[in-house]
Amino acid sequence: MSTKSVTPTDLDLRCQEMFRKRDEDWFNLSVSGKQISDEVMKDYCDYYRSHDTPTAFKIAFNKPAVCHPVYVILIGILPKNLRELIRKIQSSWTVVDNSARADDICGSGHGDMRAWHQNGDGMLPKLDKPSVEHQIVSDKYQAYIEEHKGLPTKQTNKGIKADYTGYVEYTLRSWRSSQGRMVYDYYNNRFFLTPGHYGSGNKGENAFYLVQLD
Repeated sequence: MSTKSVTPTDLDLRCQEMFRKRDEDWFNLSVSGKQISDEVMKDYCDYYRSHDTPTAFKIAFNKPAVCHPVYVILIGILPKNLRELIRKIQSSWTVVDNSARADDICGSGHGDMRAWHQNGDGMLPKLDKPSVEHQIVSDKYQAYIEEHKGLPTKQTNKGIKADYTGYVEYTLRSWRSSQGRMVYDYYNNRFFLTPGHYGSGNKGENAFYLVQLD
């Protein structure tokens, strides 16, 4: 077996430094001379994602359908304020929405609930009904969304029908981006992370990451 040492690449060093500094404020952090942008965050998620068999969830938005896996990342690799937001939503028996106004669907604050996620490209699993163990909280989210949230004007103007999908979108300010998003599956209490508003680079190349909580 070869004992030749492998010199770390710039990507190795940057991702390892980000991991060491995951309890710091990533929004104002620079690593290896670079701010943590959507592109850098996506590289980081790819670097630390599970390299085992991907989850059974498949996305298919092309005709003919081309399936892409949704890979898993551990919550422990994420920056502190994102871990705290996820844990708060995960464990709360009430609806979590940091928006200054309940009817705001485009808030720029960390943890602001936006519109429900339409899953228009079929990039996340299709959800049919809430899980039995999460029914009480799921019903609260459904009622809250129906009362306070709507579709963005851009989608309304396109004539898009407002369908409830079991998903709702949150703004993230965990790194230097105005497009950081988290999509919460309130049917099953699951979290999907997407740097760059589900479109960082090629749509099919891990636009979403499923966060493993435990």
